[in-house]
Amino acid sequence: MQREHFLPLSVIRERLGTASKKNDSAALQLPQIDPATPPDETLEFTREELIKRTGIADSTFSDLEQYGLLPKKNHAAGQTYNADDLFVTQIIIRFLTFGIEPRHLRQLKRAADSEAALIDQRLTGLDGSEAGQAVTELAKLGNDLKSLLLRRSIHETASRIEN
Repeated sequence: MQREHFLPLSVIRERLGTASKKNDSAALQLPQIDPATPPDETLEFTREELIKRTGIADSTFSDLEQYGLLPKKNHAAGQTYNADDLFVTQIIIRFLTFGIEPRHLRQLKRAADSEAALIDQRLTGLDGSEAGQAVTELAKLGNDLKSLLLRRSIHETASRIEN
């Protein structure tokens, strides 16, 4: 497999380990995510529960924390993860099946942080209701713009490959 696909051995091990779960991950259904709404804090998970629920390797979970894809929690103090952290972990598991590791996803995290900072700058001086409306509108605009730019880039690359 390594010779055919030129993948790191860790990715091959992960793929072989998740081959039986591939059908389960293909059926992954996430709720419609609106970046303007706060994270759902009603569900709480310990590190062990998230690892058990998602089937992710402990070392990979540590990588998610190391690269900032999941927040570092003080487990001794009883800090827990929320539903968004579960969804992030499930999505990253799907990336892993394509050989995309947590370290490769740092740029997506940086882009999200930059976008949040841009929105935060625009909120300066707005009162509560105006700020709420602005967050909703700016988050939707940012999401739509990213999707369109990504679609354009993907199809430009695909057309170059076909020609």
